[in-house]
Amino acid sequence: MLSPLIGYSQNLVPNPSFEILDTCPTTEGQLFHAIPWFSPTYNTINYPMSDFFNTCAPQFPVGANVPVGVPFNCRGYEYPHTGNSYAGACVYSDYDETREYISVKLNYKLQPGLTYCLGYYVSLSNYDTTIQPNGGSRFAIDCMGIYISDTIIHLNTWYAIPVTPQIINPPSNFLSDTTNWMLVSGTYIAHGGEQYITIGNFKNDSNTQSYNFGNIIPNHGAYYYIDDVSVMDCSDTIGINEVVEKEENISVYPNPAKDKLNVIATLPLNTSGEINIYDAIGNKVLTLPLTEGENNLEVNMSNISAGVYFYKVIVENQTVKSDKLVIIK
Repeated sequence: MLSPLIGYSQNLVPNPSFEILDTCPTTEGQLFHAIPWFSPTYNTINYPMSDFFNTCAPQFPVGANVPVGVPFNCRGYEYPHTGNSYAGACVYSDYDETREYISVKLNYKLQPGLTYCLGYYVSLSNYDTTIQPNGGSRFAIDCMGIYISDTIIHLNTWYAIPVTPQIINPPSNFLSDTTNWMLVSGTYIAHGGEQYITIGNFKNDSNTQSYNFGNIIPNHGAYYYIDDVSVMDCSDTIGINEVVEKEENISVYPNPAKDKLNVIATLPLNTSGEINIYDAIGNKVLTLPLTEGENNLEVNMSNISAGVYFYKVIVENQTVKSDKLVIIK
């Protein structure tokens, strides 16, 4: 996947949207069919734990005891963020500390001193007895993260992996949307040699903030679908020879932003432009037009999820300013 942002490198995550598979999944615990993804943890009978959902598989309620189809499956229902597939993991349980993760080896090792932008999308599995009586989530959590490592993780456990993730969703920003996809993202300065990422909840129950929906679902916690994972070099967000230094005429603030973002730009006569905002994997989430003269915009950001974004101000097809933008909730 190539980002549309000038100066951004290729996504280092292989099969970032889980579209490549060696065979169609038939039941839970078959993330390994979305090559080269794998489950880094196992239960006591050495069975891989994380799941792979694809439109090729039987959907609920027809065709399988544990259907892993798309959009209807054993965990609820959801359409992919892109493509035909997504992964899934149980990241919180209020009765046995169950933790599931997904892992992959990057296409290349990270280079020392470079800043990388990491992100992925999640959707909380929905609770609807008319669709799947035993599926859904009773809880939402706030601490989904990404752990970046030099070496592979393989542990025979169903408990939390005892590491601290370098990327983590902001505290109290509960990932509770069961309809839309939510972005978890952040930046990381590499020490060099890192080549694996692991996604999930790395906290135990006592340290996990959870939101209880009040659903009476026995033996269920928080289960998330996961799609569109990215790791990109964003150490230079501005393309070589691309930016005209006119930043004194353009202000974008506050940064970090919460509910509102202010854009002040003065454009010469007979010119026009726009400001584009992109998420961590290069998808354009917002475009605002700019006209000649004074532009003083107050932008409503309340519908944009917390995370790391990037903006570009373009005037007459030329980028005049580009930078990182952090959204908090």
